[in-house]
Amino acid sequence: MRVVIELDIPDGQEIPTVEDIKRLTDPNWISDWWHIDDVREQYDGDGDYSDLTDEQARKVLAWMKKCHDANVGYNWDYVASCTEDILEEIHPSFDPVLKNEV
Repeated sequence: MRVVIELDIPDGQEIPTVEDIKRLTDPNWISDWWHIDDVREQYDGDGDYSDLTDEQARKVLAWMKKCHDANVGYNWDYVASCTEDILEEIHPSFDPVLKNEV
């Protein structure tokens, strides 16, 4: 069967490959999707990150992808850890224990 798919892709976003699209529909593959809203909504009991900008949340996702360990996977603790890493980079005075600048 042949299917034609038309997508509107924002400027600057990568065009998915045919292989990527095949994997999305193939039952032999699984994928785990995370969004910038997931980064903002995650809460670890000490604070939340709802005030992150889109750019900051994208940096967290990029960092998650770069540092991903298949033995750990993607989970809420990993999102929190990566968010703290990025916030420490952006704001050197950020205290991950207090979840704010000191």
